[in-house]
This record gives sequence, structure tokens and C-alpha cells, in this order.
Amino acid sequence: MMLTLDIESLKEKAKGNVRKPNGDHKDTTRRARKILEILKRDKFTCVKCGCEINLTIDHIDGRAFAKHDNSQKYKLDKCQTLCGTCHMEKNKNERKINASS
Repeated sequence: MMLTLDIESLKEKAKGNVRKPNGDHKDTTRRARKILEILKRDKFTCVKCGCEINLTIDHIDGRAFAKHDNSQKYKLDKCQTLCGTCHMEKNKNERKINASS
């Protein structure tokens, strides 16, 4: 599933201002901070085409993403910023490769 990022909402979550319904906000805050780090590193642009809208965070190796515990899922070296179009294209190509192997 691809989720387009709302930068302002992420900033609020990173500050710890947004809580989950159960009152816990530590995981939400930590995740938001990691996502913002990735976006800042990539200068809030898609690393493939340079687009600055409809941004998502992509796990470079999607298969490895499923195997990692939560502490590994948003490591800077394992993620990249992609626009929605590039993300969908990458996922489509990955599915073709997986289907043929």
C-alpha cells in the first residue's frame, strides 16, 4: 500500500503532538522523525525523477522490509523518497521480477 505523505502532519507527529487512540505516542513520534530524516536527506524530492509532490517513503528492498523488526524499517540506508508514480513503477517492476523467479 502506498501512502502519500502529509508533511505538516508528520512534523506535528515528530514533535510528539499526535497520540494514538490508546494514548501512546512514542512509536508514532519515532516513526515520524525517521520519515522526516529521510525526506530531508532527499531534499523533499523524488530520488528518481525530482518531483516534489505526492511523495512516499520507499523501502529499497521491499522483501527485506517484511522481515525487519520495527527498529529496522526506517533506517536511512534502507529507504528512499519516491513520488507516487515512481513508487508504483518500481513496485510493478519488482512484481515482474518476483513472478519470473
